[in-house]
Amino acid sequence: MTINHGGHFEGLTPIGSTYTHPFSVTTREATAKARDTFLSIFDRELNKANVKLLVPLDYGKGAFASRNKMIASPDDMKGLKIRAPTSGYLAAIKLWGGVPVSMDAAEVTDAIGKGALDGALVGWSTFGSRAYYEVAKYFSGHTSSSSWWLTMNLETWMDFDAKTQGIIMAAAAKSEAAALDLAAKDDDKWIQLIKDKGGTVHIFTPEETTAWQTLTKPVYDEWIQISEKAGVGDQARQLMKVAGVPGF
Repeated sequence: MTINHGGHFEGLTPIGSTYTHPFSVTTREATAKARDTFLSIFDRELNKANVKLLVPLDYGKGAFASRNKMIASPDDMKGLKIRAPTSGYLAAIKLWGGVPVSMDAAEVTDAIGKGALDGALVGWSTFGSRAYYEVAKYFSGHTSSSSWWLTMNLETWMDFDAKTQGIIMAAAAKSEAAALDLAAKDDDKWIQLIKDKGGTVHIFTPEETTAWQTLTKPVYDEWIQISEKAGVGDQARQLMKVAGVPGF
């Protein structure tokens, strides 16, 4: 058994990177709405590589941190050097007019503090645990959901009888529920800490999120084309639709 980020499976199927595109899934409601569809599609794709997908394990929401100004709309991104962890995020930053930067996570706080970076697009938990509030003043989100997945070897799964499979799934379901609760509480904790340390926090309204999604559609469309070539274009569109992304 392993716990991996969906993006770690991108080499097996483009479906793995659904959540690694900013503003594709940003709220607990959207996560819940897309959950069963995503699980079904992703599991079928991973089965081809002898992987069984059990349940998602939520890791909290993503957000912007900025040194000198609030990033409330794409216009605020223009000219800013922003670090992000995945190709989907980096492509979106470039689309919004920013300068995308790929950098080791351990170096980001120091880089922002020295002005080598203007900010980063990662997660609330990273901002708190790596003390971004010491070098950045402005924080805005939610930009994404970071969902990790509990998986196991498919052949091993198939060797279990139905009763044993049921026991495993019951335990996995408890882990999924606990992860959702812990991730939400953890995000709230870090957001409050940022405020306590003097940071300014902006939570995107549904209307603002829709505006970000609309402007980010060219990045989604590029991912759809990659999915088409892999034979899962229709599935990719379905996932964006159930998540509530405009245009799908």
